[in-house]
Amino acid sequence: MSPAASTEAAMTTFPKPDAQSAAKAKTAPKTKSAPKARLAPKRQRSPTDSLDDFLNDHHDNRPPIDQMESEIRSSRYYLALHSLNEAVSNADRMRMLRFGGAGVVIQVPSADWVPAMRMAAEKLTRFNHVTARTGSSRSSDKPDQGNAEVADFLGASGRVLGISQAPDQYLPSALISAADVRIKIGTPSNAVIRRAILSITGNKGGRMPKNIAQGLSFDVLAACLRKGTSAGACVRRLVAAAKANSTIDPTLADVPLLKDVHGYGRAGEYARALAEDFSEWKAGRREWSSLERSILFAGEPGTPPRSSSGSFGCARRWTPRSSTTLPERS
Repeated sequence: MSPAASTEAAMTTFPKPDAQSAAKAKTAPKTKSAPKARLAPKRQRSPTDSLDDFLNDHHDNRPPIDQMESEIRSSRYYLALHSLNEAVSNADRMRMLRFGGAGVVIQVPSADWVPAMRMAAEKLTRFNHVTARTGSSRSSDKPDQGNAEVADFLGASGRVLGISQAPDQYLPSALISAADVRIKIGTPSNAVIRRAILSITGNKGGRMPKNIAQGLSFDVLAACLRKGTSAGACVRRLVAAAKANSTIDPTLADVPLLKDVHGYGRAGEYARALAEDFSEWKAGRREWSSLERSILFAGEPGTPPRSSSGSFGCARRWTPRSSTTLPERS
């Protein structure tokens, strides 16, 4: 073979393999893969898990109620807040803030004030220890309970707050004796009602009867002040509530008035004195806790206790509880 032929043979080209063949050539030989590990089954919640376990898995990141936006605060809060601001003097505010701690006792008109007043009081300053008692717990709401905690916090220059409708009866005796500030909350004045209406509705309340809140419970007052309604509507609800509170039972229409009842002796004198005490309370000159709120009329068979109790109810514009005739003793 000549050199030219040899060169020509060396340069001879072979057919180019197709793309599929080239891909197979580049692919490494497959090896048998190890069997996939079985995934662990998801944990099934035991039917015996408690509600607390479930809730603990879902954290509540909402802020405390006293840090929430003002538009979702209740009318109970604003009633308590404005009542407290009216009752606290500048001197009392300074005593709470001074160095050396302070013991503060707040007396509210009734037990239903306590939760809202606690929230409002904690806006005045930061308290290190708070005890709010209504007498609902016979074991812990006593003067001899909680004194060690009060002594520890006051001794460490802390601030201690106590709230109750009867502080001397329910709060720790150490706090009562060592209190630096004592605040007494009365029936909300018309000025307090106006401020509460402004905070709730954004509008000022107009003219209203004198002592519009007198005789109404805290919950009734809060129910009458509603967000999303006008200030005038709030006042009208308060007037209607006061009127409903003083309505006489129609079944007592024929019962004589207390001043016209005679022949009951000491019982009649007692009833007239008690009616006068209730008048003093409604006028804001006496405390509710100082009144005798239960009366038992008893007598020989034939004594008409309903007429005497009915006369008392008419005098106070309240409906008495129905009387019961007890069997005679043998």
